[in-house]
Amino acid sequence: NISASAAATVDVKKTNPYAPVIQLSNSNWTNSSVFVSIVGGAGGRIEYKIGQSGTWTTYNSPFTISAEGQTEIFARSFDKDGKESTSSSAVVKIDRTAPTAPSFWLSEWGWTRNNVTFVVSNGTDLLSGVQKSQYRIGTNGNWIDYSAPVTISTVGETVVYFRTVDYAGNASPLAQTYIRIYRDSS
Repeated sequence: NISASAAATVDVKKTNPYAPVIQLSNSNWTNSSVFVSIVGGAGGRIEYKIGQSGTWTTYNSPFTISAEGQTEIFARSFDKDGKESTSSSAVVKIDRTAPTAPSFWLSEWGWTRNNVTFVVSNGTDLLSGVQKSQYRIGTNGNWIDYSAPVTISTVGETVVYFRTVDYAGNASPLAQTYIRIYRDSS
């Protein structure tokens, strides 16, 4: 048996290839360089550029971004027929600059018979922003996150240190003060 011949028109529509994925060794604010790798795409060529006005470059291997600030990276892929994917992007955020030291206020200055309360105001940070301020009582004390006024009642001279920490983990220069309390022995 022989069937009759048939003809058909097939309309093949190719979709654009998938955009590649940009992987960062750290996607949060950091004070270290960031390792960048690009995966996926269309099985053809992958290109990337750094910044909106950067030049598209063929991606061959992972690379490192070390510039301070926010650096935007774009990636695209091409399939074997030359069709281009949409672009993907990621932002590298590097802050190597320490915030300024916090300021503080004491309820009593100099020697006093009263307990002394201190209040801390954050320093400033222009890149990643201020995460917290901390204080430490004594040279070897642990750093404590500041959240409310603190009262010292220890008789004698107590040194208190203050610092501000940004979201990249940079700590400010230290500020310090001495709290001096005495009590009458009568």
